[in-house]
Amino acid sequence: MLRVIICGANGKMGQAVAGVVAETEDAQVVAGVDLFTERANPFPVYQKIRECPQEADVIIDFSRPAALAENFAYAKETGTPIVIATTGYTPEDKASIAACAEHVAVFFSANMSLGVNLQMDLCQQAARFFGKKADIEIIEKHHNLKVDAPSGTALALADAINDSLGNQLDYTYGRHGRDAKRTDHEIGIHAIRGGRIVGEHDVMFITNDEVVTVSHHAESRQVFAIGAVRAAGFIAGREPGLYSMQDIIHEHRTMTDVTVIPQEAVITLRSIPHDIALIAKVFSRIAEQGINVDIITQSAPQEGKVDLSFSLDSADISKAQETLGSLEEKIDFQTIDDLTKIIVEGVGMQTHHGVAAQLFSVLAENKINIMFVTTSATKITFCVYAADGDRAVQGIADSFHLHVR
Repeated sequence: MLRVIICGANGKMGQAVAGVVAETEDAQVVAGVDLFTERANPFPVYQKIRECPQEADVIIDFSRPAALAENFAYAKETGTPIVIATTGYTPEDKASIAACAEHVAVFFSANMSLGVNLQMDLCQQAARFFGKKADIEIIEKHHNLKVDAPSGTALALADAINDSLGNQLDYTYGRHGRDAKRTDHEIGIHAIRGGRIVGEHDVMFITNDEVVTVSHHAESRQVFAIGAVRAAGFIAGREPGLYSMQDIIHEHRTMTDVTVIPQEAVITLRSIPHDIALIAKVFSRIAEQGINVDIITQSAPQEGKVDLSFSLDSADISKAQETLGSLEEKIDFQTIDDLTKIIVEGVGMQTHHGVAAQLFSVLAENKINIMFVTTSATKITFCVYAADGDRAVQGIADSFHLHVR
C-alpha cells in the first residue's frame, strides 16, 4: 500500500491528486496539509506538515514555493521521499531542492505530464537531427490567471533542446521592435494567455523547405495529477537523489547518458596494511595539498594487505606523488597517466541484469582494456587509455543508443 501525504490538499490540484489516488489500486491518502482545513475530505488535513502523526511512503507537494523549507525539513527528518509538483521556483529554490536530494529521494519536474516529458525527449532527438539547419521556436499557451511567463515547461523544453546542441543558443522572449531580425544562434520563446487554456506547448523546427512541430495539449488538470501520482509510486523506496519524468520515461532503458572526462590519472597503493588509520592519513595528506580525488576502490584484504586505487586530474599527479613519498610509512605505489574517464548511467540499471556484460563486450569487440572501474546502482565509471577514449565512447553510444555529453 502506497501511503501518501498531499501538501496543498484543498487546492484544485490537491483535490485532483486525491481523486487519482482514490482510484489507484494499493494507494491511499493518509493525510493532507493545507492552510485552509475546513473542506470535507476522507482523510485528516493539518495546517502544517509537522502536525501529521500519520506515517507515509511519499509526499506529493502541490502547495507553493514558500512551503519548501518546512516540507523539506519534514522529509529529511522522516526519510520520506517527496514529489515537488508546483512551478515558479527561483534559482535559490532549485538549489534547496538539489540540497534536499542529497538526503532523500526528490522528484522534481517542470511539468508533471508524462506527455510533455515525452515531448521533451522527442524535441531533443529532433534538435540533434536538424542541428543548425532549423530555426527553433517555442509557443506556449495558458489560461488568463497564470502569473509567470514564459511557462516553466517552455523554459525546460528550451533547456533540453539547448543541452542537445551544446548550450550554444540564446533565448529570445517575445520578439519585438524595429531591429528584431532573427539570428542563427537563438531559440524564440513566446507566451499566450487567455480564457481557460490548461496548457499547450508547440515546438517548431523550421527549415527553408519544411516545418516539423512537436506539440502537446493538456485537455484537463487531471493529466498533471496522474503524472504526480505515478511519480510518487516511482520514487517510493528509492535511494536519495534528484529524479525527474525523464527517469520514468527511460526507466526501462538500461543506460541514458555517457559523460566523458579527459586528462585523468589513477594511482594505486600496492599491498599496504589493512589499516583504516593509515588510509585516513593518506587521504588527509592529499586533501591538505588541495588535490581532488574522485573514484576510490579497495581490493579485498589478503593476509592483512590491500591494494587501494584512486583517480585524480592528471595535473595533480606530481603533487600526489610527492605527498605519498613524504609519508613516514614507506608505500609502494603505481601511477597510470594519460587516461580518459567515461561515466555511463541510467535508472534502468537498477532493474536490469547483464548491463556490465554488454558494456564489457562492447569494449572487448574494440580491443579496449579497462584500467579502473567502479559501479553504483545507476552508474558505471571506468578509465581507459586516452587513445582508446573516442572508440570506447562511440561503441557504447551505438550499442546502448545514447546521447554523449
